[in-house]
Amino acid sequence: QSTSATVTVNVAAGTPSTVNLSASVDNPPAEGNINVSLSETSGVPPFTITLNITTTVDVPPGTYTITVTGASSPPTHAAQYVLTVEPPPALPATVTGKVTDANTGLPIEGATVSINNYATTTDADGNYTLSVPAGTYTLTCAKTGYETYSETVTLAEGETRTINIALTPKAKLIVESRNVNVGEVFTLNIDIADVSNLAAYSLAIKYDQTMLSCQKVEAILWSESEVTRIREDYGAASVTAASLTPFTGSTTLARITFQAIKEGTSTVELKGVIRIEDPTAPETYQTGLLDSNYNTIPYTATAGTITAEAPFDFSISITPISGTVIAGQ
Repeated sequence: QSTSATVTVNVAAGTPSTVNLSASVDNPPAEGNINVSLSETSGVPPFTITLNITTTVDVPPGTYTITVTGASSPPTHAAQYVLTVEPPPALPATVTGKVTDANTGLPIEGATVSINNYATTTDADGNYTLSVPAGTYTLTCAKTGYETYSETVTLAEGETRTINIALTPKAKLIVESRNVNVGEVFTLNIDIADVSNLAAYSLAIKYDQTMLSCQKVEAILWSESEVTRIREDYGAASVTAASLTPFTGSTTLARITFQAIKEGTSTVELKGVIRIEDPTAPETYQTGLLDSNYNTIPYTATAGTITAEAPFDFSISITPISGTVIAGQ
């Protein structure tokens, strides 16, 4: 690194024809070197010279005084130049990686990767790159239809870190729509897709009892442990089942059979899937159904060795899904 300054030597009283010049650093750095030189070391005033200054990269930040002395016989004069060494700009840390689907391994385009207030989106190949100042941050990755990923990262100045992210798809409930005739008896499948480690489920079905009559509700997955309930006066039905062997993947959870009793359009609302993270301990399982106002109706379901109480977790986030029944077409 280098800089320069202009030094003008003027005539002073008693100055002889020639002035000899020198330059020195008054407070040398503890590390590194500051080198100074003059374009001319003597001259007859008035004249102008250049003070050249170079520093090595390891000179600590701070201020340093450089004195230029003009000497003759007898008078001596000096001028001072203050050099300020600033710290180099901080090098950013770089985080790069690839975002994929945890189930398929395929890249995810359009996922948002953020580190505090810095954010970017993945390209068609699932790749991303972010540059941030050094520090400790929370890295998050989000994409519609997937569970949000987060982790704490500590990044050093100038560091390049590769963080590949596998996003877990959110479980999706699927209910089909149907066109039926008045008086027709029909069945709706309640399917689930992209679920991981499902150990129990409780489904509440809300319908318009003036247009539909619920004939039957049944568990398909783990039918041996089903607990069902139909409340025609509330227009509500429910089914619950559990297993000691968690299910991963996509399947039909349950079926509900209706009879169309009135012409028009009716909406069937579906709520409530739950899971137990560890269904093998403790030995018991308790859950709750929902009434027509979606208030919990507690009860205990027993299946096999599942006989006592265990906490349940509404950690699968599922938007209520509507299946439309159109009668008279």
